[in-house]
Amino acid sequence: MNRIVSVDTFRVLAIISVISIHTSPFRECLDTSFCGYLDVLFNQGARFAVPFFFTISGYFFAEKAKHDRATIPTMISYIKKLIFIWMFFSAIYIFPYNLLSILDHGILGPAKVVYWNLLRIAENPVLFLFQGSQAHLWFLVSLSISILIASLFIHFFKPKNIIYLVLISLFLYIFGVLSKSYSETPIGIKFNFNTRNGPFFSTIFFVIGYVLSGYKITNRHIVRGFIIMLLGYVISFGEIYYLSSIYGIPPIEHDYVFGTLFIGLGTSLIALSNHSILNIKILSKFGKYTLGIYGIHFVFVSLLSDIDKQTSNPAWEIGYIFLVFLLSTATTIKLSNYKKLNKFFV
Repeated sequence: MNRIVSVDTFRVLAIISVISIHTSPFRECLDTSFCGYLDVLFNQGARFAVPFFFTISGYFFAEKAKHDRATIPTMISYIKKLIFIWMFFSAIYIFPYNLLSILDHGILGPAKVVYWNLLRIAENPVLFLFQGSQAHLWFLVSLSISILIASLFIHFFKPKNIIYLVLISLFLYIFGVLSKSYSETPIGIKFNFNTRNGPFFSTIFFVIGYVLSGYKITNRHIVRGFIIMLLGYVISFGEIYYLSSIYGIPPIEHDYVFGTLFIGLGTSLIALSNHSILNIKILSKFGKYTLGIYGIHFVFVSLLSDIDKQTSNPAWEIGYIFLVFLLSTATTIKLSNYKKLNKFFV
């Protein structure tokens, strides 16, 4: 299947945005009021990334399933790969990749880290199943679940009935928003589960991607996508302001709100437009490595976190993001050259 240059460009922009969420630039600095605004802007502005990844996954899954005329075999192939990647990185994050633990916990520090990680998993095995040994691996599990739901529905009820799948996934999304971001409001739902995980957040975006594969998207869609994305951000920041000012919910605690739906759709249309403005070869050539970068980047977030705690320089706040990105990219490219490791990084 031919790669779309603009999609690969957007993949790189999206993975940098994911890293910015996890490195939390401007979370702590001397000018707390100004930094607070920058923190929210970076944190929530980057929230297009994961919806984009889910949507693009749905798009290319549909393209492959239609080309091979085999939804279930394609489903099995995708989920099998994702599970192996989840297992691989879960193993990495169980073991002490940060050897500085020897300084903190003595010569047995690495063994203690393994023991504590295994104990944490044993205490909450359900959480481990949904997000692995490191929180960001939830994406792999949620994507697998959305593939399973969409594939089985399409197989048994045929693509012509996909409107019902859209409605089901929309219901899951609304339920997820009400039981997470809106849980403290009068319309909120109390649900003892993080609805970022599982099918609640991922399914609607995956299905949107599947539906988009049935349309001919041209470079003119970049304008429509931008308008939809902009609308999504206006709605999202409006929701965040409302929830913060009325109910005291911190703005950075929102993984997704109602407006995120439009952000995901808009950014995906922009990426799929293949407009010449997005044909940035210096970025797009790294697009195929984003899954590996996603998996490995938390190693470098952790390794550099001590420097981050001791530094409040604005240059570092931005540099931290790109340093993690560069180290993760270099590691991914290097390890992908090994035949036995390639499947975990590309």
